[in-house]
Amino acid sequence: MPTTRCPKCGSLCSHNAEVVRGTCPRCRTVFQVGAAAGEPAANARVVVPCRACGAANDEQNARCAACGAPLYAAVAPGEDPNALFNTLIPYRNVPALVGYYLAVFSLIPFLGIALGLAGFVLGIIGLRYAQVHPEARGKAHALVGIILGGLCGFGYLALLILAIAAARR
Repeated sequence: MPTTRCPKCGSLCSHNAEVVRGTCPRCRTVFQVGAAAGEPAANARVVVPCRACGAANDEQNARCAACGAPLYAAVAPGEDPNALFNTLIPYRNVPALVGYYLAVFSLIPFLGIALGLAGFVLGIIGLRYAQVHPEARGKAHALVGIILGGLCGFGYLALLILAIAAARR
């Protein structure tokens, strides 16, 4: 089975000899298979299908050659195209994210003391970081770390102290 190197990410993509267009399984780029067009497979070009009419367009085109529709979604200057993903998982605010996960896992008995207290502290650090760097996001994750981590950590610690005091009587 012949292979063509993806012009965008460089991975090898296998295809049938009759295929004129291929899709890279790694980066999902649609490309023109060069061998079917009479050129060597290494010279494959990237083809962008139009969302409106389905016509094949060159990667450098901003608009469809057939219908004139825009090929790429417009992103406002200064706008992050991954803003929704950054909001859901604040990977730029690591203390808030780690504090969140520690607080969730602090629901496990016995481990909850250490995990809850660590989640509480990291939640405070993450909240301060989110206030200084608002683009990092993560206030909700930090608050969950503070509230849930504090409840579980201090709650389990109080239960442990009460159990030890009751056992000594």
